[in-house]
Amino acid sequence: MPTHDIFWHAIPTAQERERAAEAMQMFGPRINVAISMPDVLAATLTASGVALPTPHVGFGLIDTGASTTSIDDDVAVALGLPVVDTISIATPTTVSQHPIYPARLTFPGTQLPPILFQRFAGTRLANQGIIALLGRDFLAGKFLHYDGVWQRVSLSW
Repeated sequence: MPTHDIFWHAIPTAQERERAAEAMQMFGPRINVAISMPDVLAATLTASGVALPTPHVGFGLIDTGASTTSIDDDVAVALGLPVVDTISIATPTTVSQHPIYPARLTFPGTQLPPILFQRFAGTRLANQGIIALLGRDFLAGKFLHYDGVWQRVSLSW
Protein backbone atom coordinates (compact mmCIF):
# COMPACT_ATOMS: atom_id res chain seq x y z
CA MET A 1 0.00 0.00 0.00
CA PRO A 2 1.74 3.25 -1.11
CA THR A 3 1.95 5.95 1.55
CA HIS A 4 2.66 9.66 1.39
CA ASP A 5 3.79 11.37 4.61
CA ILE A 6 3.34 15.07 5.25
CA PHE A 7 5.74 16.42 7.89
CA TRP A 8 5.76 19.86 9.46
CA HIS A 9 9.35 19.37 10.70
CA ALA A 10 12.55 17.40 10.08
CA ILE A 11 14.36 16.45 13.32
CA PRO A 12 12.66 18.61 15.92
CA THR A 13 13.92 20.08 19.10
CA ALA A 14 11.23 20.76 21.68
CA GLN A 15 10.98 24.38 20.46
CA GLU A 16 10.80 23.30 16.77
CA ARG A 17 8.11 20.73 17.66
CA GLU A 18 6.05 23.45 19.34
CA ARG A 19 6.29 25.73 16.25
CA ALA A 20 5.45 22.78 13.98
CA ALA A 21 2.42 21.91 16.12
CA GLU A 22 1.20 25.51 15.80
CA ALA A 23 1.71 25.42 12.01
CA MET A 24 -0.11 22.11 11.64
CA GLN A 25 -2.99 23.37 13.77
CA MET A 26 -3.16 26.67 11.87
CA PHE A 27 -2.75 25.37 8.30
CA GLY A 28 -3.88 21.75 8.57
CA PRO A 29 -2.80 18.77 6.49
CA ARG A 30 -1.77 20.22 3.13
CA ILE A 31 -0.49 18.47 0.05
CA ASN A 32 0.85 19.81 -3.26
CA VAL A 33 -1.77 19.75 -6.02
CA ALA A 34 -1.89 20.72 -9.68
CA ILE A 35 -5.24 21.49 -11.29
CA SER A 36 -5.60 21.20 -15.05
CA MET A 37 -8.15 20.49 -17.76
CA PRO A 38 -9.62 17.00 -17.82
CA ASP A 39 -8.09 14.71 -20.45
CA VAL A 40 -11.16 14.68 -22.72
CA LEU A 41 -11.41 18.48 -22.89
CA ALA A 42 -7.62 18.81 -23.33
CA ALA A 43 -7.69 16.33 -26.25
CA THR A 44 -10.51 18.25 -27.94
CA LEU A 45 -8.66 21.56 -27.64
CA THR A 46 -5.36 20.05 -28.80
CA ALA A 47 -7.06 18.50 -31.85
CA SER A 48 -8.44 21.97 -32.67
CA GLY A 49 -4.96 23.48 -32.46
CA VAL A 50 -5.69 25.42 -29.28
CA ALA A 51 -2.84 25.71 -26.76
CA LEU A 52 -3.64 24.26 -23.36
CA PRO A 53 -3.44 26.51 -20.31
CA THR A 54 -0.67 25.81 -17.83
CA PRO A 55 -1.85 23.77 -14.81
CA HIS A 56 -2.25 25.73 -11.58
CA VAL A 57 -0.03 24.42 -8.77
CA GLY A 58 -0.59 25.12 -5.09
CA PHE A 59 -1.75 23.51 -1.88
CA GLY A 60 -4.74 21.28 -1.29
CA LEU A 61 -6.12 21.01 2.23
CA ILE A 62 -7.31 17.56 3.32
CA ASP A 63 -10.68 18.20 4.98
CA THR A 64 -12.63 15.32 6.53
CA GLY A 65 -15.50 17.74 7.19
CA ALA A 66 -16.06 18.41 3.49
CA SER A 67 -18.17 15.88 1.62
CA THR A 68 -17.19 17.24 -1.81
CA THR A 69 -13.80 18.18 -3.17
CA SER A 70 -13.65 21.82 -4.26
CA ILE A 71 -11.33 23.92 -6.39
CA ASP A 72 -10.82 27.66 -6.34
CA ASP A 73 -13.23 29.46 -8.70
CA ASP A 74 -10.50 31.77 -9.98
CA VAL A 75 -8.35 28.76 -10.94
CA ALA A 76 -11.28 27.15 -12.78
CA VAL A 77 -11.98 30.37 -14.69
CA ALA A 78 -8.28 30.87 -15.53
CA LEU A 79 -8.14 27.32 -16.92
CA GLY A 80 -11.28 27.90 -18.99
CA LEU A 81 -13.14 25.02 -17.36
CA PRO A 82 -16.81 24.83 -18.33
CA VAL A 83 -19.54 24.93 -15.70
CA VAL A 84 -21.40 21.61 -16.07
CA ASP A 85 -23.81 21.83 -13.14
CA THR A 86 -24.40 23.50 -9.77
CA ILE A 87 -24.45 22.16 -6.23
CA SER A 88 -25.76 23.41 -2.88
CA ILE A 89 -23.01 23.59 -0.27
CA ALA A 90 -23.90 23.99 3.39
CA THR A 91 -21.53 25.53 5.93
CA PRO A 92 -22.28 26.12 9.61
CA THR A 93 -23.66 29.57 8.73
CA THR A 94 -25.11 29.39 5.22
CA VAL A 95 -26.25 27.33 2.24
CA SER A 96 -25.22 28.57 -1.19
CA GLN A 97 -25.10 27.47 -4.82
CA HIS A 98 -21.73 26.73 -6.42
CA PRO A 99 -20.70 25.80 -9.96
CA ILE A 100 -19.46 22.31 -10.80
CA TYR A 101 -16.39 21.96 -13.02
CA PRO A 102 -14.71 18.93 -14.59
CA ALA A 103 -10.96 18.98 -13.86
CA ARG A 104 -7.85 16.84 -13.54
CA LEU A 105 -6.03 16.79 -10.21
CA THR A 106 -2.44 15.60 -9.79
CA PHE A 107 -0.16 15.59 -6.77
CA PRO A 108 3.39 16.77 -7.65
CA GLY A 109 6.14 15.19 -5.58
CA THR A 110 3.97 12.25 -4.48
CA GLN A 111 3.07 8.80 -5.76
CA LEU A 112 -0.65 9.57 -5.63
CA PRO A 113 -2.23 8.74 -8.98
CA PRO A 114 -3.92 11.53 -10.99
CA ILE A 115 -7.62 11.90 -10.31
CA LEU A 116 -10.34 13.08 -12.67
CA PHE A 117 -13.33 14.41 -10.82
CA GLN A 118 -16.58 14.71 -12.67
CA ARG A 119 -17.96 17.01 -9.98
CA PHE A 120 -15.47 19.56 -8.65
CA ALA A 121 -17.33 22.25 -6.70
CA GLY A 122 -16.08 25.77 -7.35
CA THR A 123 -15.63 28.04 -4.34
CA ARG A 124 -13.40 30.80 -3.00
CA LEU A 125 -10.29 29.20 -1.48
CA ALA A 126 -7.39 31.54 -2.28
CA ASN A 127 -7.93 33.57 0.91
CA GLN A 128 -7.00 30.40 2.83
CA GLY A 129 -3.78 29.92 0.86
CA ILE A 130 -5.09 26.83 -0.96
CA ILE A 131 -6.38 26.02 -4.44
CA ALA A 132 -8.20 22.79 -3.55
CA LEU A 133 -10.17 21.44 -0.63
CA LEU A 134 -9.85 17.64 -0.64
CA GLY A 135 -13.05 16.21 0.80
CA ARG A 136 -14.38 12.79 1.71
CA ASP A 137 -14.93 11.92 -1.97
CA PHE A 138 -11.13 12.25 -2.36
CA LEU A 139 -10.50 10.23 0.81
CA ALA A 140 -12.80 7.34 -0.19
CA GLY A 141 -10.63 4.23 -0.54
CA LYS A 142 -7.72 5.85 1.31
CA PHE A 143 -6.36 5.63 4.85
CA LEU A 144 -5.65 8.95 6.60
CA HIS A 145 -3.66 9.12 9.84
CA TYR A 146 -3.35 12.52 11.58
CA ASP A 147 -0.62 12.52 14.26
CA GLY A 148 -0.80 15.79 16.18
CA VAL A 149 1.94 14.74 18.61
CA TRP A 150 4.63 14.43 15.93
CA GLN A 151 3.01 16.86 13.43
CA ARG A 152 2.70 14.24 10.74
CA VAL A 153 -0.08 13.18 8.40
CA SER A 154 0.07 9.90 6.47
CA LEU A 155 -2.11 9.18 3.48
CA SER A 156 -2.18 5.62 2.13
CA TRP A 157 -4.09 4.18 -0.82
